[in-house]
Amino acid sequence: MNDLSAVLWRERELLELLTFKLEEEQLLLAAGRSRWVSHASREVEQVLERLRSTGLERAASSACSTSRLACDTQRERPAASRSCSSSSLNVSSS
Repeated sequence: MNDLSAVLWRERELLELLTFKLEEEQLLLAAGRSRWVSHASREVEQVLERLRSTGLERAASSACSTSRLACDTQRERPAASRSCSSSSLNVSSS
């Protein structure tokens, strides 16, 4: 779960960076500073690429966490069933 949390945090930071880069690009366009727009666009593309790879990492980490939780639940379920069965035996024998 810590891995998933770290990936989600990194993705959040990248989304904030993307917002900043898009606003920066918009300001350059509004100011007529076309000389720098290509640089700003390149930076937006770089952040988008990092977001794509982080999204894949999030999907993999999420699948792994889900799998771990499912295994933990399956391990706990038989133990709970046994304790219910044994307590029902105790009740009927009293």
